[in-house]
Amino acid sequence: MDKDSEKNIGFVAAKADGTSLTNVLQVNKKYSSTSEAIDPKIQWLCNNTLDERYNFMIVYSNLYGGNDWDIVKIYPESGYSLSDHTLDNIDYWYGASSSNYDETQADLAYDKTYNHYLLVYKKWNDDGVTIIYKVQHYTDALGDNEWDYVADVSSLSSTYHSYYSPVVDINPVRTQACFAMELYGGGSTRLVFDAEWSTVGVEETVVDGELKVFPNPATDNITLRMNEEGTYLVRMYNMLGAEVTAFEFTGTEINHDISTLPAGMYLIKLNTDKGTEFNAKIIVK
Repeated sequence: MDKDSEKNIGFVAAKADGTSLTNVLQVNKKYSSTSEAIDPKIQWLCNNTLDERYNFMIVYSNLYGGNDWDIVKIYPESGYSLSDHTLDNIDYWYGASSSNYDETQADLAYDKTYNHYLLVYKKWNDDGVTIIYKVQHYTDALGDNEWDYVADVSSLSSTYHSYYSPVVDINPVRTQACFAMELYGGGSTRLVFDAEWSTVGVEETVVDGELKVFPNPATDNITLRMNEEGTYLVRMYNMLGAEVTAFEFTGTEINHDISTLPAGMYLIKLNTDKGTEFNAKIIVK
């Protein structure tokens, strides 16, 4: 990226051994050579069991018309190769674009288990900032296909705090996505992260030992189920660590209303009357 003009994002490709180095492409020219373009990220398909030599994407923040930030995606067309590394063999589409919001600071990762590209970005306007999480299957990545919305990773920011610089990664063994972001408020900046989180949209039930929580994602109600009769104390926390609700139940199961909770990720802690603690994370849409 040319940091002086903020209008040039260069792309160079080569084989892993460093041979066949290509010329530099100014990839943002495919969309606009005059718009401000910042925050480039690139991600390749990370699964050598698939016959996909050239499956990758580049995302960056583009200032449209001088007043609307969007996430633009650059991807290779079918004719692309290292020997045909030209602007004619790449194309663009949108990772996120809305006239009512600005979208910036995107990050990418790849889920080898389910073969999804993972995208997080900052969505904001005068009402506040939210970190958004989307996925796209590799078969849909090379084209003008929409991303699948998964969840708001953060709650909506307030007058007192705001989110910046989100990143995403995934544990390929446990198929759990990880998020981190900066949280500014009160004159200081903290790093907020979630280190383990079950892939939403693949599993409908979060299980921790004897505790089951479903559905996930949830909108109006969640069910908590234990294997044994007992008296249980349940607490829910948002990503800032603030307790948002607490309740008790006796038996093996309870249905709990979450319709008043803002969209985002939540940690559930359940304590038994014997002192054992179970944890689960859910998404509220």
